[in-house]
Amino acid sequence: MKVFAFDRFKVFVVSGVIIFSVLLTSCSSKDKPADTTETSQTEITAVEETTQELTEETTTEEIDEYASTINDIMDYMTLEEKVAQLFIVYPEALVPGVNCVTAAGEATKESINNIPVGGVIYMSENLRNPEQTKSMLTNIQSYSIERTGLPILLCVDEEGGQIARIASNPAFAIEDVGDMSLIGASKDSMNAYDVGAYIGKYLHELGFNLDFAPDVDVKSSTFNPLIQRRAFSDDPEVVADMASKYLKGLNDNGLVGVYKHFPGHGSTSGDPHKGYAFTNMTLDDLKKSDLIPFQKGIDDGVSAIMVGHISLPNIITDGTPASLSAEIIDGLLRNDMGYEGVVITDAMNMNAINDKYTPKEAAVMAIEAGADIVLMSKDFRAAYQGILEEVESGRISEERIDESVERIVRLKLEIKDANNEN
Repeated sequence: MKVFAFDRFKVFVVSGVIIFSVLLTSCSSKDKPADTTETSQTEITAVEETTQELTEETTTEEIDEYASTINDIMDYMTLEEKVAQLFIVYPEALVPGVNCVTAAGEATKESINNIPVGGVIYMSENLRNPEQTKSMLTNIQSYSIERTGLPILLCVDEEGGQIARIASNPAFAIEDVGDMSLIGASKDSMNAYDVGAYIGKYLHELGFNLDFAPDVDVKSSTFNPLIQRRAFSDDPEVVADMASKYLKGLNDNGLVGVYKHFPGHGSTSGDPHKGYAFTNMTLDDLKKSDLIPFQKGIDDGVSAIMVGHISLPNIITDGTPASLSAEIIDGLLRNDMGYEGVVITDAMNMNAINDKYTPKEAAVMAIEAGADIVLMSKDFRAAYQGILEEVESGRISEERIDESVERIVRLKLEIKDANNEN
């Protein structure tokens, strides 16, 4: 503790907190002058107690630097605006009747003004060349900022290798980094960081802010063609380390990364794009393998996790996919593993969902289960209206919607700050 003495008061500086203490000195010339170099133990004890109280209050407030801003933003949002934030859609969903969107003009702006969706995901056919992509993303981002004051999530699947919307197009003159199985085989996690940084840099320059990568599935079955080349390894510890470094490379270059596909696609039979996909793993099996990379990501502070359309008959006996299961999202992911970030479903236009559920049913079930964002609904407007209807009916509370919107707004504020730094 430092003490600086002045005529009528002392300034105590304890742990960076300044406290003023008035000196009760006598005006009589017979009294000794106030000692400006020593402080009584009583004064010190009082100051330290006060400082501790102030520090505890300050620490509590500083735990969540975005809380006040989030509350202010949400206070002005209508229910319709909140529900719109729960969706990441194809650009074609914003402009019905257009087969392939390659620009963002007045029709896109009007759609964003009417239903300010949380994000848009772009496929290879939407991305023709750097100039076209930058213009399209710059325009739609400006529409979102003007409408909501928040960035829109501009998303792409760019893992590298087998899944690369940009690097697979010669018009972008981007070198493909290769499959993640090759990166994992190197056993050098800095190679994963370099890959994430490289991909993050060119995506950021084009205007994207969210990449659905890295794939953190553990390649635990050689009979799963969906994951083989996309997985770093069959060793969960290697996957955890590689994914962590890859994510840091993305983050360091202004991109939000998404861990996928919870709780693990490495041992699944079937392809969810085509229909039913399942794993016979028990919860204990998952904890010893597939969940290890996810837990490391959670411990490291990963901002977003994608939940797959994976059925787990030895855990969820009714066949409900993980993406629609409260037992998996609210129970396993949030309560057991301590995850507090954004949960995104895998693409809801897959047959694993649409063979059994309507777009409305799937979206409602996902939100009830604890998901925050519904990705690529087969019928976005039906899903959007469906959630609104169920809030109005009382099946879903507005408080439940607020929980997800708070996470989404927080993520967007973090993106905004990261872009200001870059």
